[in-house]
Amino acid sequence: MATKPNILWLNTDHYAYAHHFSLHRELLHTPTFDRLCAEGLCCENAYTVCPLCTPARASLVTGQYPHRHGILNNEGWGGSRSDFKPDAPLYSHTLREAGYDPVFLGKWHAVGKGSGTAQDHGFNGWTLPGYGFPYATPAYREYLQEQQLPQPEVDVEWHLNDPSKTGRVRLMEEPNVVYRMGSCGVLLSPRETHEAYFLAHLANRYLEEHVHNGQPFCLRVDTWGPHQPYYVAAPFASTVNPQDIASYPNFSHTLLDRPAHHRDFQELITRKATVRAWKEWQPIVARCYEHIALVEHALSTILETLDRLGLRENTLVIYSADHGDILASHGGLFDKGWLMVEETMRIPFAVRWPQRVTPGGKSEALITNLDIVATLLDVAGATPGDRDGQSLLPLIQESDGSAPAWREDLMLESHGHYERWVFQRMLRWRNWKYVAHLDDKDELYDLETDPYELCNRIDDPVAQDVKCEMQKRLLLWMNQSRDDAPDAQRLRKQLQPA
Repeated sequence: MATKPNILWLNTDHYAYAHHFSLHRELLHTPTFDRLCAEGLCCENAYTVCPLCTPARASLVTGQYPHRHGILNNEGWGGSRSDFKPDAPLYSHTLREAGYDPVFLGKWHAVGKGSGTAQDHGFNGWTLPGYGFPYATPAYREYLQEQQLPQPEVDVEWHLNDPSKTGRVRLMEEPNVVYRMGSCGVLLSPRETHEAYFLAHLANRYLEEHVHNGQPFCLRVDTWGPHQPYYVAAPFASTVNPQDIASYPNFSHTLLDRPAHHRDFQELITRKATVRAWKEWQPIVARCYEHIALVEHALSTILETLDRLGLRENTLVIYSADHGDILASHGGLFDKGWLMVEETMRIPFAVRWPQRVTPGGKSEALITNLDIVATLLDVAGATPGDRDGQSLLPLIQESDGSAPAWREDLMLESHGHYERWVFQRMLRWRNWKYVAHLDDKDELYDLETDPYELCNRIDDPVAQDVKCEMQKRLLLWMNQSRDDAPDAQRLRKQLQPA
């Protein structure tokens, strides 16, 4: 057994968490998340650093804000870097120096158009360049042969804007994942043909091979799901009755009190959408919930392997996501766009560490997935380096009962998507949320009384003192995090008092 603690990091992709868990918890079956919350700590105010895959994932490797590491968008456009800076503080190198085996399995997508994988950046394991499509790889084919599984076949029953992209599809014969990204359907082959089970198999095999070598590991497993396409196999398919899903509270929001670019995104999605009414969205949301259940079950097998191998007591487990899912919210939207709404920003987050974290705990502290890298290094006894996150250990460990000092507010950021540059900075403080938009209308919400962000109070005379306080705090965050690019400088001027 390793004397230093092992680390298992389960990171899901594009998770429909807020506010689905509060609305329809009985419809969402999440065995992995539930178990980790029961046996550890559930962090109920966890946010993504950025609501977009590549910049968020680059932050999950460096522990830096996107404006620091320079990877701002998915495909390297809009002034974004396409790869890491030569001196980027990747946690793989730091953990290796601390004696750990840094392993990464699954979806990488931490660089733009760069061709590198996690294995090109100091990790062991298995990943693919770019977004990746696991079903078209030799490793997946070997997995099918080893497990005596058939090729995966999907009955695509719906597509957001192109009905011709429905019907039966052999996934291994169609490696262009983007072609049917905005879709849902039933996986006709066994559930084990889903990518989440393939990755769980790789993780379980690593644990079994590693258990006796004595070197501490940091094993990160990144599933492609529950990101759409929502492809669900039996026994999870059709377990959620669409009619049980009540209309989402901001589904019919007109966005008239929002920044103009919110309505631009709404137009982009709805002008070609094949669904309009809530009853048409219900089956799609149901498939999303079922997809979450499938991914969660696959990940639960990794926890079972930890138990079976006797690794549970000496392993810190972290459960997170890269960002949220805007599905059927804020005027009937899809994917994530560039909106910094709670649905895209909030993520599920749980930590389990036997003997160190009190089981069944809940924390309302403001945290971000940017804090994970700092936490890994703290656990490993490694040097924090030039990173922006804050170690969660003081927050999550048992103490004498006194609440540890923690941040009062939190800054998050976005730079657009779909080849549209939208410069935004978000601040959370107490029950308030403020989003500053360069050259557009700002947002201010009281999340305690208005959790679905139905009333933008940016022009409310009663809230002006709060607005000023939020702007001051945001300016301080931008200064402290060296957020000083030209557009950041222009936004700072907008935030200055008149």
